Amino acid sequence: MRSLMAVLADKLRARIRANGPMPFEEYMAACLYDEDFGFFTTGPLRSVKSGDFLTSPEVSPWFGRMLARFVAAEQQRTGADPFLVVEVGAGSGSLLRPLIEELATSSPSWEGAKRNEADGVKESSVPSRSGGTRSVSDAGGPPSSPPSSDGPLPPPQGEVPTKEAEGVKEIHDPIYEFHAIEASPAAREALADALGPDNVYKSLDDLPDRFDGVIIANELLDNLPVVLAIRSGDGWIERWVGATDDRFGFVTVPVRSEVAAWCDAYAGTVPEGGMVEVQLEAMKWVESALDHIAQGTLVVIDYGGTAEELEPRRTQGTLRTYRSHHLGPDPLLEPGATDVTVDVNFTAMLAAVGAAGATVELHRQDDFLTVLGLREQIRELRHRERDLARLGEAMQGLMIRSEATDAETLLHPRGLGDFRVMVAQ
Repeated sequence: MRSLMAVLADKLRARIRANGPMPFEEYMAACLYDEDFGFFTTGPLRSVKSGDFLTSPEVSPWFGRMLARFVAAEQQRTGADPFLVVEVGAGSGSLLRPLIEELATSSPSWEGAKRNEADGVKESSVPSRSGGTRSVSDAGGPPSSPPSSDGPLPPPQGEVPTKEAEGVKEIHDPIYEFHAIEASPAAREALADALGPDNVYKSLDDLPDRFDGVIIANELLDNLPVVLAIRSGDGWIERWVGATDDRFGFVTVPVRSEVAAWCDAYAGTVPEGGMVEVQLEAMKWVESALDHIAQGTLVVIDYGGTAEELEPRRTQGTLRTYRSHHLGPDPLLEPGATDVTVDVNFTAMLAAVGAAGATVELHRQDDFLTVLGLREQIRELRHRERDLARLGEAMQGLMIRSEATDAETLLHPRGLGDFRVMVAQ
């Protein structure tokens, strides 16, 4: 039996033979989200130790617990009831589970409220997420001045209890609604077990048009399809995907006007021949997510940086693949068999927030989690570890040590701590 990768490759080659070279964003969308053969729509869970990569929620449950503090602060700020918490690209629920458990045990608004639900959304395809590429001019163009990136974070909501809640299924809070959006059937099954099948969706479009709450997107934008643009003299050309009978290859084509406009606005300084990943789809997704929020916040967490911070990587670009927790092959070699990802250009995302009429803050993940109280929790874990050692409880002490070490990983300045957190209200 032929592999799914080979079948997808045949499907893409047939399309190229019929229509000519394919824009890279269409090729990337097929590799990741093809309904029958895409990397994220087939196969096992990807963000697990036995899978292809780990994100912050899989590294430590303290990531979800800290976001619970943020959610509680946002609910108090808005006073909204009900208050929806929606994770897009929710995976197996590794973020939502500790977030829900933490709200159940520590949120000051948990008792005495009247209603609660929680939703997770799993998107089944890029078109359902973003509705296609849009031009920079349609998005309102670059702002006259960049939005502030130094705004205050909400204060921590008190101490996090050391004892975990008994389980997500035992929570019956009257304010919060939790929902998940996911593409993978395996992930949707896991989410349905945690949240209930009625709270797991394929698209943001399945949620109310306008609601009060928080939308969380952790390592989502880096997987939205991108256009590949190459600096050529004073302008740009595009890199599309062509094919022979046995291999794919890049071909150059004239640049589309909306792509050139995006590059001029957000690429920064790019050397001759340097590559830029044009993130029109991600900008459109940000605006679409904000359109759903009446009162509340969009929280985007991802690797990347501002256009200026990404300039050192513009010679070769940031496009790459991952498989089995390692860098994978060239993205043209094994379509559908690897994660395809890029660094997020947060200068462009800030502009998308501004175009949507929202206010925005941009933080490093280590700073964001520190303000929410993670370093204090790590210190408490280290104190408990020492107390257990004095009591001769070696095994429990080792467990606490491991928990503290995993939490510290979320703050590593050259690792997860260097991720960006965009908070748009």
